[in-house]
Amino acid sequence: MCPAPGLSKSALVIEPHSAFKYSNLGFALLGEVVARVYGRPFTEYLRSEILDPLGMTASCFTLEEAGSRIATGYLPHPYDDVPEPALATTDHHGYAAAAGLRSSVSDLAKWISLQFRTKAEKREGAQVLAGKSLSVQRADEIGNLAPLPEPVVTPPHLKPLLGRYEEQNFGGLFHIEYRGGALMLSIPPKPLWPPPPPPPRLLATDRDLVFTMETGRGAGEPVTFMRSDDGAITELRFIDMIYRKVS
Repeated sequence: MCPAPGLSKSALVIEPHSAFKYSNLGFALLGEVVARVYGRPFTEYLRSEILDPLGMTASCFTLEEAGSRIATGYLPHPYDDVPEPALATTDHHGYAAAAGLRSSVSDLAKWISLQFRTKAEKREGAQVLAGKSLSVQRADEIGNLAPLPEPVVTPPHLKPLLGRYEEQNFGGLFHIEYRGGALMLSIPPKPLWPPPPPPPRLLATDRDLVFTMETGRGAGEPVTFMRSDDGAITELRFIDMIYRKVS
């Protein structure tokens, strides 16, 4: 693996062992360390030293190996709660150690069972991982994670309103999103700027394509969407400003 451009300029942002921070690059580098220490590709080492000894026969690194068993992945939609199917990546270009392994529920159960060998007698002698390594992995516990709410499908009549809107003269930017069962006007964050305010809900009125902002500086102000001759939503108007729909 060739060093990434700018890698020599990278710096630690937190002290080691002081907090949890995930890094794709960190795991990719660990995979390269394994490959160089043992003199063979990371994927071959993982297969012979971990996957095969644990009987994880359904786990693999390529789409060809997975075949028709591959599950459909999903990505969050930029403007509403309903996820979209994600395309499967065929080549991770050196990131196999970070995102290349494909597995099954039964195989992952075998891996998890290894983590629960917490008694001293079960951490002695020959095994896939040394007892010390198992202990280090369980040094920091992750708290209980709240389940994600069920996504609320955007009503068909509101779906065309969703998207990115830009003001041409002063560079204002809005996202119209449907989150948690409500139409919202969101200001996307900008690097080095203060965090934007919570997105206010847009409340329906008795007029077609006209809403009012519920909270914030624009509370009570109308937000009006405009259609072109072919029926497509092309812009929104808010406090005498025109925002063109760009996506």
